[in-house]
Amino acid sequence: MATLFDLTGQVALVTGAAGAIGVGICLELARAGAHVVMADVDEKGLEAARAKVAAATGGSMVSVVPMDVTDESSVADAFAHACRVFGGVDVVVPNAGIAYVSSLLAGGLTLDEIPYWRDGTLEKYTPSGDYVVVKFS
Repeated sequence: MATLFDLTGQVALVTGAAGAIGVGICLELARAGAHVVMADVDEKGLEAARAKVAAATGGSMVSVVPMDVTDESSVADAFAHACRVFGGVDVVVPNAGIAYVSSLLAGGLTLDEIPYWRDGTLEKYTPSGDYVVVKFS
């Protein structure tokens, strides 16, 4: 199947790359010819995601870096990693986020009982996490 876009030689940094949507994005970017830097806070999940993308597209096109989108130094380190490994960043996909299922509320929980809501994590990721990533791109 022909790809919609030719990204040969381009470098793409994808946040939230360890999740299912992130893996799908990374697969399609690599299939279009991009070198892909997969970034996520979930280091174990990130390595498993890298293995999936590398198996489908070739390991030399993929690199991983732990990154917390809410931490400016972590984001700066991830961009520096991309520059060291592939020479820069051409495409940024701010995919990181936290998903929670509405059935938690249907099950009788209040918003204050949902950990992401209670500890402020949700607010840190959306939209400030995207801002930090775009700021460094």
